[in-house]
Amino acid sequence: FFGQRKIIGARTDADCLLFAGTSDLVPPSVFHDSAQYFKGGCEVVELDGPGHFLHREAPDVYGDKVVAWLAATSEAE
Repeated sequence: FFGQRKIIGARTDADCLLFAGTSDLVPPSVFHDSAQYFKGGCEVVELDGPGHFLHREAPDVYGDKVVAWLAATSEAE
């Protein structure tokens, strides 16, 4: 998994919203480090408790954040 970051390497102009759960096997630091690949901006939401399937473990928090982020992103265009 960690070797994939070397392959990706290129940056994108797209905006990005990443979610990281503190109980995930992939540490939140990986998501924070990935923000450098998004020139358009990248927000990392770190949730205390959920694991890899945080959209199922904390659906209300996840859904509210996605809806708010999409609304803000569409207003900025």
